[in-house]
Amino acid sequence: MNMKPRLSHLVLSLLFPVITFAADPTVALKYAENGNWYVHVYRVDSEGFPDTIEKIAFPTEKEADARLRDLNASSGTIEKSSLPSNDEMHELRNPMVSGEIWTATNEWSTDWESKFADWTRANFDKKFFKRYKIKTDCADATVALRWIFSRVMGLPAGNRLDGSGALLTNRSVRSVWQNLPTAIEWQNDKRFLAALDYVLVNTYTHSVHADAYPIEINENWITEGSFHLEMRAEDGHTRVFTDVSHNRGSWPLEDMYSNVPRKVRKLVVEPFTVFEQPPMLFGGIVRHRWTRLTATSAYLVPAAQMPGYSLEQYQPDFFKHGTHDFSAEVAARLQDSTDPIVGMHAVLSNLESAISERKKLVEDGFTLCSTQDCSPGTKNYEDWSTPSRDARLGQSFDQITGYITSLHGDDLDRANKLLKREKRKKLLRFDGKKYRYDQIEAVWKTHQYSSDPRVSPATRWGFVPN
Repeated sequence: MNMKPRLSHLVLSLLFPVITFAADPTVALKYAENGNWYVHVYRVDSEGFPDTIEKIAFPTEKEADARLRDLNASSGTIEKSSLPSNDEMHELRNPMVSGEIWTATNEWSTDWESKFADWTRANFDKKFFKRYKIKTDCADATVALRWIFSRVMGLPAGNRLDGSGALLTNRSVRSVWQNLPTAIEWQNDKRFLAALDYVLVNTYTHSVHADAYPIEINENWITEGSFHLEMRAEDGHTRVFTDVSHNRGSWPLEDMYSNVPRKVRKLVVEPFTVFEQPPMLFGGIVRHRWTRLTATSAYLVPAAQMPGYSLEQYQPDFFKHGTHDFSAEVAARLQDSTDPIVGMHAVLSNLESAISERKKLVEDGFTLCSTQDCSPGTKNYEDWSTPSRDARLGQSFDQITGYITSLHGDDLDRANKLLKREKRKKLLRFDGKKYRYDQIEAVWKTHQYSSDPRVSPATRWGFVPN
């Protein structure tokens, strides 16, 4: 009898202790993202990998709580905090499975961060994930970008899975991936693509936030590949910086982001315009923490030990350029001087794009929901509701008001002229009628719009005939 396989498994298990998990009970996570409340139900297998059973969206926390109660009563499902804990961090490795997703031959450093920025600027465009058929939603773009670059350059990668301290790294090979064919090119590497899809399903804005760290707000640390997390108790949104410019006359920051539902899509490209300052250590402009590998374990470098770590963006005295607009202050720190009207143009451009995209989504959603079930908790509801888009539209109106109230002299005169021209535009057309900026703004200020995909476009826009 050949004893070599059994011996090698014994040696591996001594070198790489594995934490085993019972398959039951099922666990449910509740978290807010993109304006909805999600219930993510999973079961951990014997190797420690969570397998998703269902992941559904609800418009309110109350409805999500009701689903959790039903799950507990029907199957004994236990709710768990969705945020990973540093105390629980352990690398997912099965000693019975040989090989790695890829082998790390380099180690993260500031030099590699510079190369990451260069690579992002040169290779990452809005069609990147569509070109390679990678499904994404809100938080996926920044995670996927980091994992792909790490795979290309032979660097370690690691993200904690939501609701768990389990750290999925480039050495975390599930038994079902073990025999998948690999390749030199990442886009042809079936084992890597399976792992990539898995990490994207099992991370979200708040878990990515736990794996990131806040940085100094200046040109040394805000580079391509760093990202912004817009965090609220009831929502989250992720934007990846893809073009950082220091030339006066152009807005210095461009970002890209994906959206719900999770699917193969082009990313949205826009100037970075976020009005609100992030609360202390709750979102903001961040970078990925470095994954470090040892012979028997892996960990993320603590945030405070990462280069460029800073809490300045959260401080009351952060604003030093005569405005309390967060993105305007960031822009001023990246350029010697920034024309505020350039920033206002950026906000108005984003607003017009958001209205145009919402119009198509509303109309397509109403057509589909006229014949299919789009009630809360269904996949159709998640796909065609618009709570996060609607919230960002309202923030754009607030941001424009903020510009006007913060300016004076010639800048204020120019801003008022620009806004006067904008308000004459017909930004929305449907049912044979045209609607101006100020009409749409009035609807958003009074919250007369609806995010529900089951109602008519007129009701969605708040223009219901009397």
